[in-house]
Amino acid sequence: MRQHGVGMTVAAAAGVAAVTYGSYATAAWLKYGRHEPLDRTTLLDSYMPEPEIVERQEIEVHAPADVAYAASRNLDLMHSPFIRLIFETRACVMGSAQQETELPRPLIEQVKVLGWNILDELPGREIVVGAAAKPWQADVGFRAIPAGSFATFDDPGWAKIVFNFSVEPLDSDRTMVRTETRVATTDDESRRRFRRYWAFVSPGIILIRFLGLKMVKIDAEKGVLAQRAVCG
Repeated sequence: MRQHGVGMTVAAAAGVAAVTYGSYATAAWLKYGRHEPLDRTTLLDSYMPEPEIVERQEIEVHAPADVAYAASRNLDLMHSPFIRLIFETRACVMGSAQQETELPRPLIEQVKVLGWNILDELPGREIVVGAAAKPWQADVGFRAIPAGSFATFDDPGWAKIVFNFSVEPLDSDRTMVRTETRVATTDDESRRRFRRYWAFVSPGIILIRFLGLKMVKIDAEKGVLAQRAVCG
């Protein structure tokens, strides 16, 4: 009886998760191309002023801006077993080829190896990374686009993706850390393909961004504690 009860609970939880995921995917499909304007400027505006997708997350960190920025730039997403599981699930579902070489662990260095470019950086405040990609394919095939031509790149068959990390000092000991992802496609067929893909994967991508910011917060605040311990 106890095993039966556990099985029923697991089945119910799986059902709720499936319904929640389906509802979110449907919402992502319906609101594609619509987003709230931002009441502040970022470096992203120069590279993608008219995106089709905008996802923003932020978190307050109890650390100075320079420490929070360093933690953002050194973020290692693969340190999280849950994030690794999300990537592995995507690879399994899409039938992606296994990565043959070990990638660098900090996210910024990792995406550079995969084919992204650092498009811009305001040291200590904001960094912008971008690439063209075909994420609806099993193997995404990132294509590095120079910063000077990123905004005008319009070769058919691609989705242009940019994301940033930025910090805003709230006072000497608190910082708002933000990340924003923008996407724009280069033709109607790519838009249709990406819209289907986005509806499917956006819950996982948004969760990765959320968990990544939590990791930045933990690393930055640990850094502050370490500095205080050294200073006595």
